[in-house]
Amino acid sequence: MSVGYAALAVLLFWSLLHGIRHILNRPSRGAVLPWNLNKTRRFSSSTIQLSLHHVHLQVQTTACNTLHDRFIHLLTSKGNRKYKIWLSSLYKIGYYFAILGMAAATIILFWTCWLLLYKISSRSPFTVTTHLNKRHNPGSISQSQVWPTITPLIPGITVPLSDLPIIICAVFVSQIIHELGHAIAAATENVSIQSIGASLTLIIPSASVAFTFDGLSPRSRSLIVSAGPFHNLVFWLVLALVARINLTQYFWRFAYQDITDKGRIIINVSHDSALGEYLYPGSLITHINDTPLNSIGVSDDLWGVISQDSQANDVAGWCVDQVAFSKSQSCCFRNMSEAYPLSCFRATEESSSVYGCIDPLPPLTSSNSSVRCTRNSPCSPSFICTHPDEREQLWRLTVFHPEKEQNIILWSGSLEEVQRTVTLDTLKPRLLIFPLYLPLLFARFSRYLSLATLSLFFFNLLPIHRLDGYHLLKIVLGMGPGEPDQSNVYDMEANAGADRHPRFQSRAAQLLSIWLPKLTLGALALSVVLTLLSAG
Repeated sequence: MSVGYAALAVLLFWSLLHGIRHILNRPSRGAVLPWNLNKTRRFSSSTIQLSLHHVHLQVQTTACNTLHDRFIHLLTSKGNRKYKIWLSSLYKIGYYFAILGMAAATIILFWTCWLLLYKISSRSPFTVTTHLNKRHNPGSISQSQVWPTITPLIPGITVPLSDLPIIICAVFVSQIIHELGHAIAAATENVSIQSIGASLTLIIPSASVAFTFDGLSPRSRSLIVSAGPFHNLVFWLVLALVARINLTQYFWRFAYQDITDKGRIIINVSHDSALGEYLYPGSLITHINDTPLNSIGVSDDLWGVISQDSQANDVAGWCVDQVAFSKSQSCCFRNMSEAYPLSCFRATEESSSVYGCIDPLPPLTSSNSSVRCTRNSPCSPSFICTHPDEREQLWRLTVFHPEKEQNIILWSGSLEEVQRTVTLDTLKPRLLIFPLYLPLLFARFSRYLSLATLSLFFFNLLPIHRLDGYHLLKIVLGMGPGEPDQSNVYDMEANAGADRHPRFQSRAAQLLSIWLPKLTLGALALSVVLTLLSAG
């Protein structure tokens, strides 16, 4: 997915919404629809309100209010009071975790911003150096980095643009978990919800829960505010535990077959790749060059191992006719990025200065093992043992197509291009009703869901206006609401109804409450800009 296609899809989506709004807004004598459109471009019914303004779509409903009130009544009944006490104690723990998270998020944000500034200003190497010491030992991969930094998930910059729909879904699920925490904590404090809602701003989804905070104590408000981030933290721990013990393997074993002992199955080939004419979803790749893919574990770096094996000195060569090999060397002095019918080969048994030009297809795509040669197994007379020149970047893909024989495809280009355009997996559906891409899609969604819920934990705890961290900061500084709030409705997404005239306990607390949110917001914006600059 290119940036142009993504922008076009977003434009069409919002154009369609505004077109529907325009149609519904037209006066009709025979209209009996219960929807009405007022000046704020809002549709409403008895339980649902839908508003559309430019690229902001919001839906709010009161349909769940009764359900939440029943939950409050259930917790206050005699037989269930122990559960209410248990939940209150749990959210007290969550409050302290939220305080620690707010401090950690603020420190990490400022530290990351400073490191990015230093990186761009000095152009010093903040890169990661990777060393592959042993072939099949993932623990031997060591990384050295000058300073740890945070990299925002920016589709098309830091993550593939094609993952944008998955990221949006993961963020929305994480926000539902977040708002669910606010709602449950409110029930333990006998606070009813006013409404629940969801919104979409351009492509960013969000969820919200509105409460009545009439006369609520600082303690109760602190528990409700901190419950959302605490739910994200607990959810992240649950996801980490599920991934650790690999609970999903039982479903995959039932619906899919593990083919790690055979190779890798092709899930998808990018439409813009030339390999799309030769590789098909469902085909099996058993070798890339001389590396058998069944010898590479699932946890190993597949492409790193292949690249390392191709650079080994003991790779077998190919026997080619010595006369044909010696005819010309002109292809070895060309621009290797240009297409050419012949490829540059070098002699293995002679010095490295002996080169020749031959057609690579006959020897490299032959399944006859007699054309291979090593130092211990030389070629027959009139033939010479050769290797493709490293600059040629020739890669052999041994493929088994469904209901077809083995086929060797010769790819001229970088291995990174194959990695970028060809999606591989180790699970093959047992039945046709199971999609090829489902396990890989689930794995990506799980990874982004884990990142999104942990990111939401830290992000919401930043002391910035309209975030939970701002109100926790007020509580920590002793500026929690000491009197009943003048606004009865409190929106956990917009933080509406916050104290407008708090009484400061000290001059230092007053200055901190004013300047820390501004500085944090500035650091957040600066870190995003610096990340974009460093990525470019």
